[in-house]
Amino acid sequence: KATVSVLYWFYNMLLLAALALATLPPPGPHTDIMKEHFFMSLPAGNGSHRVDVYYPYDLENGPYPVISFAHGMLAGGPTGRPVYKTIIAEIVAMGAIVVAPESCILAYCNEFYRDQLAVIDAVRNTSLSKAFQNADLNNVGVFGHSMGGQATEQSAGTQHATRYNIKAAAALHPVSSPVWGAQITIPIMYTTGNLDVQAPAAEVKAAYDATRTPHGMGTLYANLRGANHYEPCNLGEGRLDRYVAYFFACHLQSNQDACSWVAPAKLCSAYDFVACEAK
Repeated sequence: KATVSVLYWFYNMLLLAALALATLPPPGPHTDIMKEHFFMSLPAGNGSHRVDVYYPYDLENGPYPVISFAHGMLAGGPTGRPVYKTIIAEIVAMGAIVVAPESCILAYCNEFYRDQLAVIDAVRNTSLSKAFQNADLNNVGVFGHSMGGQATEQSAGTQHATRYNIKAAAALHPVSSPVWGAQITIPIMYTTGNLDVQAPAAEVKAAYDATRTPHGMGTLYANLRGANHYEPCNLGEGRLDRYVAYFFACHLQSNQDACSWVAPAKLCSAYDFVACEAK
């Protein structure tokens, strides 16, 4: 009987694992990812700062949309640089060029969005990275975590979105305000968790509620049960990382398969959410 019980338990564990895997979209096709960097003067960072560029090896199959990433407080520089490698790899694998400035490395920066936008302008200088020769600046995205999530909300506002051709954004456990949310009219994905004390879910929800993106365009709010502030980076579980990648593929590349994965009916059944909705 003991043997049967152990086998039954093992079978159930395998079944649960299979079900869990079944809810996750397949990884993107661009598995070989290249990385370069350059230095430039950044307006908020005050001085010369490193900008990392991540892109698919098969550049000839581009052009690829450009997505500007803003890191969290104390998560820039050589110590913080590896923290976001998984989510960046997921996004690049779907076919994108990610530019990631290191700014305000040792302090909180309320104007980080200026650096997030400045590196989009830098992509026009094709001598900075060979990836920029195959960059699609008509389809631009922005995303960020924590302090960088705040920057993303500010960058995604209508004025900046229009100027920089920003078509989609993802604010991951952001320091939020409905004031910034009210300026947003493009699709944006908000992620948070009920264990996040640094950027409480209630504040993220208020920003989501304030967004003015037309209904049906895919703006999302996902409050993941058991997720703390570090969920989107390598210090957390990164359960929604691939969905963020699919969100950008949907809105920047019109990838209909990706759109089906981030539709509320599928996304909101993938994990145990405190709240998950779209408008």
